[in-house]
Amino acid sequence: MILLGALAHVKWFTDPRPHPTEYGLLLSVPVLAAFAIALAAAAVAYWIQHHIAEPRAIRSLERFASTGPLALRAALGISLLAAALAGWLFVPSLPVERDAFGLAIGGVEAACGILVLLGFFTRGAAVALALLGVVAMAPFSPESILEQVHILGIAIFLFIAGPGRVYPPLAQALLDQSPFLNVLRPLGVGDPTFIWLAGLTELVVGAVILSGQLTRPVMAVGFALFTVTLVVFGLPELIGHLPFYGIMLTLFITPDADSWRVRRALGRAA
Repeated sequence: MILLGALAHVKWFTDPRPHPTEYGLLLSVPVLAAFAIALAAAAVAYWIQHHIAEPRAIRSLERFASTGPLALRAALGISLLAAALAGWLFVPSLPVERDAFGLAIGGVEAACGILVLLGFFTRGAAVALALLGVVAMAPFSPESILEQVHILGIAIFLFIAGPGRVYPPLAQALLDQSPFLNVLRPLGVGDPTFIWLAGLTELVVGAVILSGQLTRPVMAVGFALFTVTLVVFGLPELIGHLPFYGIMLTLFITPDADSWRVRRALGRAA
């Protein structure tokens, strides 16, 4: 489970074409059970959030809410530039052809990265980034672009503030390629169960984040998990995860958008 980040992005390291998405599994018993567990985890997080006071020192981080746009700009800008130089659109699983259209996509991606990183015409760059995703659905696919919805989320945030997938065969292919990723195998946990546990963990974390409860602890755990995977997958993993680091830092500092500290800080930053 500590390799959740890796299994969540197996397309970066394993060819997904032989392993199409199996949407029918969404109604299978294991997946429905995972959703039920995730909802239960969100309920537990809600109870903890409303019955256990958060330390005042941690709450005081909200004073730095104005750094949220800066963190997202830096993380996304560097990620876009690195991806463009590597010949990717956003992530390693979306390689760009070296033709006129591909060079145009890479050029727009790099330009957006520079503008976002420097804080110049941030709102315009955010709009261009969202449009780039729409245009890129033609050479790639709507599904592959929608998988990068976090990029759209950052673009929307920057525009406002100014400067679950089901792939058991694909995950199994990654484990076949790198058996050591199943760290629970010595305990008798087979690959199918490990894949389900990894997906369950991702679903639980996502449900707790969406519930708005215990955001800071979840972001801290997420940061640790994403960092551990860098040891295994190296630079491509770092480039692909940079936007997530920006998101996690922002949510760690400002988990409650209704806080008066957050509103005041973001109001000054806009």
